[in-house]
Amino acid sequence: MKKKPLFVIVAGESGAGRSTAVKALEDVGFYAIDNLPIELFESTVKLIEDDSLQHNQIVVGMEVDD
Repeated sequence: MKKKPLFVIVAGESGAGRSTAVKALEDVGFYAIDNLPIELFESTVKLIEDDSLQHNQIVVGMEVDD
């Protein structure tokens, strides 16, 4: 049985350090997707579930507004 990937979401407002956190995780081996539009989130999760990205550690950075 194949191990499921580790999927991390880093969300925050502009200037909160979100991109810095995503970059730090990328530096330790995560496949990074920064500034993912909310409209693409569901299809990205589906790609991860289907193992289409073929990565064991994935981090997604998303900006959130108040």
